[in-house]
Amino acid sequence: MAHGPRRGYGWLSKRTKKELRAEANIGNSNAAAALVDINLVRTTAGGLDPIAGGVWAGMTVDEQLDELLYNKRYSLLFEGGHRWIDMRRYDKLGDITLDVSTNVPPPVFTMPTEFPVPTQECVARVLASACGITRCSEGTQWCETREERPP
Repeated sequence: MAHGPRRGYGWLSKRTKKELRAEANIGNSNAAAALVDINLVRTTAGGLDPIAGGVWAGMTVDEQLDELLYNKRYSLLFEGGHRWIDMRRYDKLGDITLDVSTNVPPPVFTMPTEFPVPTQECVARVLASACGITRCSEGTQWCETREERPP
């Protein structure tokens, strides 16, 4: 049994719970209840105007679902791969577009071959020679290492 004021899915935000409930209501043909949750998320989290009941009622189920997915896309933007999961669930992966030009080369990243070694780590473990330390300044956090390390 869960304890505390947030039982069940307390790790989900209220916004996420509202969006999941709206999604379930759309799936159960309860569009009016879904609109209440979508409008709550739009006005509180997004600062957007609510969708009018007449506009919502004039939408098809697919259009209502697309509106929900659009709102979920931006309200959960930096919280994980929710968009990909939603699009996969509704067989819409082909609708995901990359918003970048195809003429731009990818960035070049080279992995550094050496990393700074914390002085306290080497001194505490008596690893000065293994770390390749050539000089440690008194009171500094990092030691200088030689360019080539022993194999």
